[in-house]
Amino acid sequence: MHLKELSVMQISEDRASGGFTPPNNVITSYLRGTPAGKRGLNLGCGGETIKDWINIDEGHPHHVDVVWDLCKGLPFIQNSTFDVIYSEHFLEHIGRKNALHLMRECLRVLIPGGTVRIAMPNLDEVLRAYHADDKHPTVNDSFSEEFGGAFHTKGELLNIAMRAWGHTYLYNLEDGILLLQSAGF
Repeated sequence: MHLKELSVMQISEDRASGGFTPPNNVITSYLRGTPAGKRGLNLGCGGETIKDWINIDEGHPHHVDVVWDLCKGLPFIQNSTFDVIYSEHFLEHIGRKNALHLMRECLRVLIPGGTVRIAMPNLDEVLRAYHADDKHPTVNDSFSEEFGGAFHTKGELLNIAMRAWGHTYLYNLEDGILLLQSAGF
């Protein structure tokens, strides 16, 4: 079975049995064994999981608790369930409309007064580096084969920041704040 099929079928890997368990069953089991005040959700985690949290990603099925396309929201999680939600270097990989939907879902599943922490590249820093003509030869060189050589220019670096690594939308602080406010935070 291919990973894409796993995501479409909305299943997650149950490491204990080697079989598959629907995401809502994974969440129910986690909530039974984790007291309120210690419930964490790690979204778009890739292979960077957090122990004793629910780790969700569409890829990396052997490292995450739930294999799921987060653009579909979190329909398998009840309202006001998690104390903390964390996402690092994920939101820039989905379109802004999907990010807004996911942030609304985060607000829904977060307990009142809970914490959301989001880390991602800062568009203002990318633009600062562009205007300062900062050089990052190792970054440019890492894309040399894909680009047919490295120019080591600020334009090339800007294109890498905006398009490489699967980036879809880079946020600055203003955009990040507006995204969260639009979601209801």
